Amino acid sequence: METPLIVALSRQISVLDQMDVIANNIANMSTGAYKAERVMFKDYVARTQSGEPVVFPQQSGIHRIYNPGPIERTSNPLDVALRGDGYLVVQSPNGPRYTRNGHLSLDAQGQIVGPQGYPVLDSGDRPFVIDTEVKNISIGKDGSVSADDRQLGKLKMVTFDNPQALKRQGATLFKTDAPAKPSTETEVLQGHVEGSNIEPILEVTRFMNASGFYQSSKKIIDEEHDRQRRAIQQLGSTPE
Repeated sequence: METPLIVALSRQISVLDQMDVIANNIANMSTGAYKAERVMFKDYVARTQSGEPVVFPQQSGIHRIYNPGPIERTSNPLDVALRGDGYLVVQSPNGPRYTRNGHLSLDAQGQIVGPQGYPVLDSGDRPFVIDTEVKNISIGKDGSVSADDRQLGKLKMVTFDNPQALKRQGATLFKTDAPAKPSTETEVLQGHVEGSNIEPILEVTRFMNASGFYQSSKKIIDEEHDRQRRAIQQLGSTPE
């Protein structure tokens, strides 16, 4: 396979990866506390048999954008928005998971749970349990949870030295083997949720640009295939 075709195929694969990530961003622009992602690229330089350098685009990873999403008021007293770099901790069947999606509710057992149905943990790694007769639930700015003026505990909020190392599970749930640290600067806003930080117009523009690059690469590949096909036909029709 000749060098122009290899380069075009490499670019096409890279652009497809980029389009997948952008499409996922667009699909989650209404998902609470969703964080946009970007595909990062680096150039890989190889040399042809004649010694000429050839540059191939190569994906170097996914970069997550941690700008906060807009804070939106809701009518749910269990909803919380986090102002700061903290994460709520929920207990999944496979261990603790971390999220900023504070759209909370009560399950059948009276536990406060996150959007995935996992119990939200307090600072002592215990789930919150609310009696069915409770009429008023209050969540303070420091994460303190009270039911009818009875203190139940404090939301466990943590942060990480390198949030880019968090591995996404679903749209807004994360896991990591890195140690979590208490987040002392995070403020809790009851009756609010953090929205997605996706900028729809920007993402659609990125997708259109990526689609244009993909079509350009496809055109190069198609033209190279046509050139090779014509060359084979001419060689095959050459009289002996």
